[in-house]
Amino acid sequence: MPRIKKKKGTTRRRQNTKPEVKRGVGGYIWWLLLLVIGVFFYAYFFRTNHWLADEPYNLALQTPDQNQITFLSLDPTTDTVTLLSFPPNLVIQTAYGYGDYKVDSLLKLGQIEGLDDLLLTSSLQQTLGLPVYSLVKLDNSINSNTWQRELKTNLILKSLTSTIPLKDAIKFIRQLNVVRADKIDYIDLAATRLVYEDILRDESRVLKLDLKRLDGFVGSNLSSSAYRANQPTVAIINTTSEPGLASRATRILVNTGVDVVSQSDNLDHLEISKIIINTPQLKDTITTKLLTYFFSPQIEEGSTDSYRADIVLFLGTDYATYLNQKPVK
Repeated sequence: MPRIKKKKGTTRRRQNTKPEVKRGVGGYIWWLLLLVIGVFFYAYFFRTNHWLADEPYNLALQTPDQNQITFLSLDPTTDTVTLLSFPPNLVIQTAYGYGDYKVDSLLKLGQIEGLDDLLLTSSLQQTLGLPVYSLVKLDNSINSNTWQRELKTNLILKSLTSTIPLKDAIKFIRQLNVVRADKIDYIDLAATRLVYEDILRDESRVLKLDLKRLDGFVGSNLSSSAYRANQPTVAIINTTSEPGLASRATRILVNTGVDVVSQSDNLDHLEISKIIINTPQLKDTITTKLLTYFFSPQIEEGSTDSYRADIVLFLGTDYATYLNQKPVK
């Protein structure tokens, strides 16, 4: 019987039938978890907190009803919250020299100018003479039952994506949790004697602030006792040719609760603002930290006896520029 020759190259090889191992989503979840932990770690440990000791913590809130802007002040010493609503047609002087604008147009102007929320918060800060650390947007009115829960959530989210420190957000939430409902004071500026009606050139009716009455209201209701309790006194010196600079700085500090004993001019023309403290211990006081927040000064140690104050603030050209020119990001 003849042999059947096998053709070369026709031998079949066994195919590898072992299924491919697909990567699961577990690995990606771990990477995402590590990223989230890293963001929280950075936001908590590497951002300088604004909240100094027991001073009030102030925020601006935006709600959808006519783009309502509300100033919120949480005072940890009294466990109280003050909500001050700004009418949309209230005209205030804006920061950075933009002139007078209605409150409800400041966010849009800030977006156009590339300043985002900064134009609104800085303008409110300049108007009230109080720190305003950030803007938090809410989907519901502050008259709703959900505004506090929404504020807590949005504040945490904002602390991860903006300059507001996570430590401040967590401390704010803890403090807000102990505030009773009867300790929350709602004030509509339009219903107070702090505003008056004015007619513009185009015959439109707007509201404007009586700043003298406003300062009296802020001093009585929103200034912090933390600055008045065993805190150093401050003297303010304007070293620029900008008139009224010392008065503007004094208003901010007095409204906050700082004891300003004098203000004057000294045309030595400093480019960079500075403060002189008469003892090293003053560097860690909340008053010095507040001056640093508002004026970003250099800090020196030296004699302040001739000014009859513990701290002397010398306002330089940088502060005048900050008030009158758009900041460079």
